[in-house]
Amino acid sequence: MLTLCLYILKDKYTLSTIIIFIIINIYNIYLFIVCTNDSYYCTNMSVVSVLPVNTPTKHFTSREMNANYENVDYLPSVTASGGKCSQYRGNSTEEQESEREVCPPKRTKVLLIVFAVCLVFALGGLCILGILYVRVSVLLSAKKTNGTNYKEEFYVLRNQHKKTLEKLSRLNHSTGCALCAVHWIHSGGKCYYYSTVRMNWTQSRDHCVTLGGHLVIINSKAEQDFVTSNVEETHWIGLNDLDTEGHWVWVNNQPVSNSVEFWKKRENDISEPDNWTKVHPDGEDCASLGHPKGETDFWMDAYCFEEKKFCV
Repeated sequence: MLTLCLYILKDKYTLSTIIIFIIINIYNIYLFIVCTNDSYYCTNMSVVSVLPVNTPTKHFTSREMNANYENVDYLPSVTASGGKCSQYRGNSTEEQESEREVCPPKRTKVLLIVFAVCLVFALGGLCILGILYVRVSVLLSAKKTNGTNYKEEFYVLRNQHKKTLEKLSRLNHSTGCALCAVHWIHSGGKCYYYSTVRMNWTQSRDHCVTLGGHLVIINSKAEQDFVTSNVEETHWIGLNDLDTEGHWVWVNNQPVSNSVEFWKKRENDISEPDNWTKVHPDGEDCASLGHPKGETDFWMDAYCFEEKKFCV
């Protein structure tokens, strides 16, 4: 039933085709039953003899026989099986044939009953198929409508997204900026982040990586001015000489000698970095902006395990 219903949905003419097919086959079955059982009809007539067994046979002339047939009211007709099937009047052969009543056998009646039951079930099945067809058609129509609406909404959203990207591209091209995450500041095509917590230099470096960046690398005077303009106290930067004393490198392994330098200069010619060891015997191997007194427009080396804010 399910397979038939699914097949019906593929072609809108299939249901009517199936109905016509079933009706034709029902009619063919009916004709088959009638033709097959036609030989069972009581068409073979026989007359039962009423003469005594020992009575001598009397020969009648044709006139006498005609007179006898005229006096016959009716004679019973018996099938070969002995059942009573029909009766006829004996006035003439034509009248006998016209007034003969034929009775079908029991087998024909049973087959006709079976045929009627099958016809009822077939009609019921057609009704069920029709109901299922209508319901499924309604569901498919609703889904098709929803699919069309979703498709239209998708096209609208896609066009809006495309227009937004075009506007963003024009904006980035005209201003030279890129979008930055929340709490990040844009400048010169880069995004900068200023921490609100304090960590030592190694912790600051690792935390910057988790944020998707690195400790700040300063490559120009403009960048130095921008970074220092947004801080009011000392901050770690991405510069160190942990591997080799006096050989300062950025966190990207590029030496500071290849870029600008903003080490603090002193009047007594003792400038930064000085690797001061009086407070921390291990020396100062990490660079920061400014010093704890508040000035931030220069670099100083510091003890790497001090806790400072940092720039990304």
